[in-house]
Amino acid sequence: MKKTLLSFIFALTMLAASAANKPVTWQKPYYVSTTISRFNLQSVELNDTATIITAQIKSPEIIISSDFRLDGEDGKSYKVKYCKEFALDAPIPIDDKGVASMTLVFEPMPLTTSFFDMLEGYGRRQDRVMGISDTKNPVQIKPYALNEEKINELRKDFFHTDTSCIKGKVNGFVLSNGITSFNVSHYNCLTGESEPIDIQINEDGTFEHKFILNYPIYNYLCANESPIDIPFFIKPGETLNFDINWHGTAEVKTIVTDSSGKPAPYSTLSTKLPFYIKDSRCASWLPYYNLGFKSYSKHLEEAYNAAITTHDYLAARYHYNDVEYLLGKLEIQYGFALDLVSYEMGNDKVRSSYLGQELPDSISEVFNPENYSFLRKIPYNDIISLCVWRYYGFCANYGDGRMINEGLIDCPASMVDEIIMSRDKDVFGEKNISLPFIIHYLADFYKQGKKGKHNYLNIKSELMNKFSGNSLDVKVEEAIAEIKRRANAVKAEMHNPMFEALIDKYVDAGLNDKELTYTLPDCEATNILRKITDKYKGKYVYLDFWATFCAPCRSGIEQSKAWREEVRNNPDFEFVYITGDKSSPKTTYEEYVAQNLNGAECYRIPEEDYKKLKVLFKFTGFPHHEALDPNGNVLKVNNTYYEGKDVFLRKIETMKRMQEK
Repeated sequence: MKKTLLSFIFALTMLAASAANKPVTWQKPYYVSTTISRFNLQSVELNDTATIITAQIKSPEIIISSDFRLDGEDGKSYKVKYCKEFALDAPIPIDDKGVASMTLVFEPMPLTTSFFDMLEGYGRRQDRVMGISDTKNPVQIKPYALNEEKINELRKDFFHTDTSCIKGKVNGFVLSNGITSFNVSHYNCLTGESEPIDIQINEDGTFEHKFILNYPIYNYLCANESPIDIPFFIKPGETLNFDINWHGTAEVKTIVTDSSGKPAPYSTLSTKLPFYIKDSRCASWLPYYNLGFKSYSKHLEEAYNAAITTHDYLAARYHYNDVEYLLGKLEIQYGFALDLVSYEMGNDKVRSSYLGQELPDSISEVFNPENYSFLRKIPYNDIISLCVWRYYGFCANYGDGRMINEGLIDCPASMVDEIIMSRDKDVFGEKNISLPFIIHYLADFYKQGKKGKHNYLNIKSELMNKFSGNSLDVKVEEAIAEIKRRANAVKAEMHNPMFEALIDKYVDAGLNDKELTYTLPDCEATNILRKITDKYKGKYVYLDFWATFCAPCRSGIEQSKAWREEVRNNPDFEFVYITGDKSSPKTTYEEYVAQNLNGAECYRIPEEDYKKLKVLFKFTGFPHHEALDPNGNVLKVNNTYYEGKDVFLRKIETMKRMQEK
């Protein structure tokens, strides 16, 4: 009897063990999000020897890298072993329907696994599928509960100016890989001015760069031609130390500390946050430009909700703190908001309206304030939004958009601001103008004071073509009075002493600027420029910084081609076109120049040199124009040539008269 009982217990034990080791299969698993377009996850099998994933992809450009791994809920990583259908690290074969089927075999995860992530790495061009789980028991995602007290600490003393520093070392770095620097695309929301940060990497992999900040920023350390894209958050006066382990192009692991050597308060931003933030928008969003604006807005809102769900998943998965969660959410929000207000720029039907063609009813929805209701759901008036680099792009495109500016060409100048401020209030349903519009106004007054219509030199140069003597002086004073009237009208709507003071500062700076030119600093970037421009001394030199991928660049070059040919041999000025070897690939560049810039003064320089010129002239986007006087000094006046031949030639004559005086 005892022997029989023992045998029965042994059999039960073996049966339980066998059941415990039985493979687990999920059919058509659920997943939270993926960066891979047209991805169809078919099954997951967990067994003692492997984790097997079957999937289909309709993206022939995808390469399944040997760097793919599974990150389990146990915190461990499980490497890919092989793919049954094709070799790893090679273009995937597709069938006659354009579909690639694959069976990926990974190291075995525990059979009790309830969810996991499949990813290639942390980089911006690396693929990932997040939150894979059984459809019968999908991973549960709870909305993040934000602690407002922690956020209020960030709002305190938000604006102050101090020197910040980014330093560190890239372990495993070699100059031969073609990367010699990090760059940060920073826009100062208080001026609207691009302030690109170029951080040189030394031969031993070390780097250090100091720069001035007016408020905290959340941005990225980027390295061209590399998957490196390291987020960081830094306040004025802070120092961040980056310890970067760089294993080829596979993965970047980063440790961030403060000036005392302690872990930086928001260092998770530099490790786990890259997973999703820069992929927050739907991978197939471009075709939606063919929708009417109302439908497009609805689509963006649906995609936004899915993106926030993914962000909530990552926040729980990787233990974000409150500030990390908020900054990531803000970047998602303003990514979608930027897409919304950029709708007309990407829609051919809307662009055709600029040529006088009739707008379809679906496109005219751009002018209905109610179709911007999505914007009312994001914290557009929260000062912390300024930290996020996409926020300025959103403010700029919103302020320049047709919803705000349509039909103002024939409006009296004294009424324009009143009209556009009223439209802004309609969009957001507010009694006061919005913070995005205040930021747009700050940029406008700063730029107009520096090189635009509020600059004393530009005011005088415009009026010199029509008046002289006492009449000129009277007209200049009238123009100055109108600028001050406009400034006071705008300030009255701001209800913020700091912003109002900035408007006064920018107006005063422009009206008191009596110097026509400035001298470039003695630095490497200036030397790069001089090697190009010294041969043109004695002439006015108009510099066009461009790229072959830039549609506005090509449009300006092509529209001015005919009249530039007419004045090519003019002894007073020269047009010089400068681009970078990465911004303008060799074959594309040569074909375009042969067709549109044949015989022009064109220079295609190393991208690293091009980045230095961007820092010198404070720009990140294209096109960008500068002008030099015959002595090689930089002219402060409006320096574009897109207005046409007659306007341009008058500008040259005015410059000559002003410099003679």
